[in-house]
Amino acid sequence: MEHSNDSSSNEGSVYYFGYGPMVHPTVRHRRGVKVMNEQAAILTDHRLTFAYGGVASVVKQRGYDVHGIVMQCQSTSDWEKLKESEGGYYATELEVFPYGASNSSDRCEFSPEDDDDDSDDDSSRSGATAPVQPIRAHVFVMLDFDAEKLEKPLERLPQERYLRLIATGMQKYGLDEDYISYSIMGVPFKPSRKPGNYATFPVLPELLDDASPPPKISLQRYKRLCNSEQVDRTVHLFFIVGRHVVLIRNHEPGHPGATWFLHNGFGRDDVTFYLHQTHVDSDIVPCETAEDVTPSTQAWAENLLCESIAFGLTAHKVMEVVEDDDEGDAEDVEQLLAMLLTPSSSHAAATTDSCEKAKSESKSRSRRTPGVLKMMMRGMRKRRTKPL
Repeated sequence: MEHSNDSSSNEGSVYYFGYGPMVHPTVRHRRGVKVMNEQAAILTDHRLTFAYGGVASVVKQRGYDVHGIVMQCQSTSDWEKLKESEGGYYATELEVFPYGASNSSDRCEFSPEDDDDDSDDDSSRSGATAPVQPIRAHVFVMLDFDAEKLEKPLERLPQERYLRLIATGMQKYGLDEDYISYSIMGVPFKPSRKPGNYATFPVLPELLDDASPPPKISLQRYKRLCNSEQVDRTVHLFFIVGRHVVLIRNHEPGHPGATWFLHNGFGRDDVTFYLHQTHVDSDIVPCETAEDVTPSTQAWAENLLCESIAFGLTAHKVMEVVEDDDEGDAEDVEQLLAMLLTPSSSHAAATTDSCEKAKSESKSRSRRTPGVLKMMMRGMRKRRTKPL
């Protein structure tokens, strides 16, 4: 879409420059963000990187350009929704330069060799031809970053699905194909798992020591459990995916994944539909409402959590969610919490970057579980006649 050269048209407008998944219209639609006047644009003297957690980030660095989509939010509430969906970034207002809207020859050309040009002449940089009038737009950037990390091999590869989503969105708006090939799809990535080969969270080793079924809990009681004074959410977090309650123990303060679970999963319903609304994947049948979620959608969501959001966290399945809202035995809940929230060497080394491996090894680790916890679980199961 063509952007007006009348500077007065920008007054009172909220513009946003996207360079990650938000460039894809389906992502914006599912997140309920309404925009208009979308067009390809360039942010100069900034660099796109996947060096921090395998997700797209932008850092200030002279001589680099970031291609993306500049768009106008239809309302302040849409901008607020957009900011909420991009948690973990700092929004700042910068000038971006739209591609030539009516003449394709005016569009900025990108070449990998341009990165080797040390010239200080702005016209010699990639993206040499820029419109006379830039647009001031909000951009999510990283303020504090380790510059040396940008030149090292990626510690964590981005997901193939994630990169293809960005690339597809950029192609819809005619962004430079060389930039897409080199800066997006040219990045080393982790191949996406397909249905039937999804990763899963392991069951807590302490629970595997007994042949009895895992503890059960209703959704209403689970929410009350999360509000218990025994639960210190700065150390322990619960969330539901599919039919299981998953516990994150002893996470590091400020871990981005833990922050995500605190705001989007802790004490809430199953996160599957929310993930479906915020993550686009062609392997999954679209769901219009939470009632459309299927077991295959839940399996996809658990895999997504294992491989991305919960990466590096110690997470285990600890309870099964049931529909019964019986109050159950309060003493059982207290003992269950005491067992779940007690640090144990049996789970200290298990992290979700190897979910399936942790699951296969958990039986051998459970033999080292302190005897008092084993006795506690057996006692709970013998006394319990109703679901938690």
